[in-house]
Amino acid sequence: MFHPAFSFKLGYNVLPGRVCAGVFDGRHPCLACASSGGKVVLHNPHQGDDAVNNSAISLLNFNREITCLTAGSLDTSKKEAKDWLFIGTATSLNAYEVDNNRDIFHIEAPDGANAIALGRFNEESEPVVIIGGSCSIYGYNHAGEDTYWTVTGDNVSALAMAPVLNVDREHELIVGSEDFDLRIFNKDADMLHEFAQREAVTLLCALSGRSFAFALSNGTIGVLNSTTVAWSHKLKAPATSLAAFDVNLDGVPELVVGYASGGFDVRAPNTGDVLVQDKFDDPVAGFAVIDYRLEGFPSLIAVSTAGHARGYHALGTKEAAGFAQAVTVQGVDTARLQRLKQRKQDLLYQLKQMQDAKPELDDGSIALSRAQLSLGVKAVEGKGLQITATVDSGCTCTALILSGSSALFGTDAQAFHSTDNDASLTAFVIPPSLTSFTIEATALAGAGSTRFSTPVLSKPVCCVCLVDLTGFHPCSTVFRALHGQLDLPQFFGLCPIATIDPLPLVKSALMVPAIAPVGTWLDQQLQLSAFATNTLTEPVFFRSVADDSSLSLQYSSGLLLLGSDSDQLVGDLTHALASQLSLKVVQVPDAVHRKQAAPAVSRRKTADAALAQSDPAELARLVAKDAAANPDDMKYLLTRIGDLHKARQRLSAEIADGSNLTKALLLRAEDHRLMGDIQCMKEAYSQLHAANRDLLTAYSIRSTNHEELVQSLKALNQVIQNTARLQPAGEARTIFVGGCRECIKANDMTALYALLQAATQSDETTV
Repeated sequence: MFHPAFSFKLGYNVLPGRVCAGVFDGRHPCLACASSGGKVVLHNPHQGDDAVNNSAISLLNFNREITCLTAGSLDTSKKEAKDWLFIGTATSLNAYEVDNNRDIFHIEAPDGANAIALGRFNEESEPVVIIGGSCSIYGYNHAGEDTYWTVTGDNVSALAMAPVLNVDREHELIVGSEDFDLRIFNKDADMLHEFAQREAVTLLCALSGRSFAFALSNGTIGVLNSTTVAWSHKLKAPATSLAAFDVNLDGVPELVVGYASGGFDVRAPNTGDVLVQDKFDDPVAGFAVIDYRLEGFPSLIAVSTAGHARGYHALGTKEAAGFAQAVTVQGVDTARLQRLKQRKQDLLYQLKQMQDAKPELDDGSIALSRAQLSLGVKAVEGKGLQITATVDSGCTCTALILSGSSALFGTDAQAFHSTDNDASLTAFVIPPSLTSFTIEATALAGAGSTRFSTPVLSKPVCCVCLVDLTGFHPCSTVFRALHGQLDLPQFFGLCPIATIDPLPLVKSALMVPAIAPVGTWLDQQLQLSAFATNTLTEPVFFRSVADDSSLSLQYSSGLLLLGSDSDQLVGDLTHALASQLSLKVVQVPDAVHRKQAAPAVSRRKTADAALAQSDPAELARLVAKDAAANPDDMKYLLTRIGDLHKARQRLSAEIADGSNLTKALLLRAEDHRLMGDIQCMKEAYSQLHAANRDLLTAYSIRSTNHEELVQSLKALNQVIQNTARLQPAGEARTIFVGGCRECIKANDMTALYALLQAATQSDETTV
């Protein structure tokens, strides 16, 4: 157990993930925790006597639900810089000076502030506070000026800064989003790397060196060392907080993980083994690492959602020296011990079953014990990924269970079964997008007999009992579970086809000194052997099994031309080729005949239907997919965003007026009650009822307006991201992104439309 050195109670509930500590007066550390109702609870152990009169506790009221919280300093001009408190809400970011009780700056954030991080990209750059909202990421300096801006694929759920790639000794921005991706951005807002995860990323924490920890919504935690996964474990309780703390005084901070079950543990950063642990009666809200009692060394402060706080010190010198031995002797590594115990039980049960069945072995049982599983996968146009499981030794493949990312299956796993007495079973899966996937496959192999064989599982498949197997009639009564795994590259879902009509627009060009490495790379991605010797002088065509997007590739005059009806597809492929093969993105040359291709009739009808049905989400999706093929829809979307901004301001003013009227009517009714004028009191309450009804109606309209605005801004951010990735790296891309940012700041949708049109048309041509 991890024994606390001190503890105290805040007296207020604490929201998960909203705990921090700072030196707000320049001398004394203070703990800050967000509570419900827009309150921030401050605990200063060096102020008053908490045990007597709670004078160590103070409150800050911001009257808005707090979505993220952190503390730090942005002003480096003073020798003893005070930490500021940064409070993020659904609509704003506040920088607050606690010592002087004043706002440093207040920023309106229409996209919201779901996550927050503070730091600097290198020693020469100024520190910034970065917030992430609905697809957009903003960074602000000490004066409240936005000095950093970029967009990502979905709502931002976690942020952190660390030297992940260690390029020129600079820190990068790590962004986790709800589209199951981790992205790495540099100081120029260029995306350097992208990781596909199985679930939405909920937490990020920088560790030592190039390592950082992450947590997913399905309970998975892990550590990435640069771009390599050091380890990952899926646990029953989801993680609510992460922190880095050197518990064994070896100079390398360990990973501290808090869970919704109330427990928290300290894990080795390189293996994930549990070193020490403790438990609250309530879920863990967060951690803070600071020299809280001015003892000359940092302490780990753990806070529960009930407001209970405990402080922990690192192990002493003697404890640290014998730490590894103590972990083994005391059995602290409960996770590994549980796995070994489970494995022991499985082996004992398997041995017993084999001993019982030994006198009655037949040819079917022997064949089943030798059966092996082989997996095959290929992309099939119009059907998705065709996964075939085959069992040898004359056995049958009765059922197949596929597990992996919930984005791929919609749940933890998906089951397929067959009543045919066949050695293979085929399943079709449609991926939601083109990204790398790892699919775990468990096949149920059968043989004709009257006994049951012991299931041999390399991992437990707990979701089997939840699978609907209606109509399942097995052709065998002896079964064995066989396990396999498929690792699919990012662009495996591209299916080669003969031709595309009409030809897609060429939207990107890469300077390629030799075409052979590109062909080899395509074969690796598609797991084929068709392009290694292909010079690509004639265009080759592909169809995405995810969304039926088309793609064309052609090599001409030292340039690889990429055409597609999907901005995201060609942007992802351009980025992958440029980063993995060190190719340079250039403008599509004027020598290529520029001829606008008419948009497909089906897509035009789909967009018109979305407009006719007033479906903003569908229209936003179409525009985000291919802004070039839908210029009218793009213009409509930008105009709609401008109108929604104006309506938002008008509705906010009306709600404010209605709120003031409600307060006045309430006071008037109370005055009439005190004076005994019952008739006038009834009239006042009747007016109050009508005003309250109007206020609820206005709020409902404003809520609908906000949802539509969020969907539209998300589509706009994706358009900007996809278009920026098609621009040549360097000055051209920086100018484009900077221009888009200025237009959005000024709410000038007309200028933004012109900028996007100029960027897309400059890169459009047909093969």
